[in-house]
Amino acid sequence: MGAGVEGRPADPEPSSKAMNVILFPLRQLFKLAIILLQLLLILYGAHAAYDIRLYPIKEFGYIIHEFDPWFNYRASEYLAEHGLQKFFHWFDYESW
Repeated sequence: MGAGVEGRPADPEPSSKAMNVILFPLRQLFKLAIILLQLLLILYGAHAAYDIRLYPIKEFGYIIHEFDPWFNYRASEYLAEHGLQKFFHWFDYESW
């Protein structure tokens, strides 16, 4: 490889051009495979999160489980009346 016209480097050797022609599609295919793998992992994570969130509904049906709303109401009421500091040290004797 000598100096080209006007001080520019000469074109790469013909064998490296041939390698680039061969390797370019392989590089693009590899990039596409990586992107598809990432997309599949994101979709799998989203599906797993959705499935985990719906597990109680699938297992127990569309019901409100006994005292959940009542406990949330009492906890909110205690927080409003006593403040955040006491709320974090509060023990609810009415729940089991």
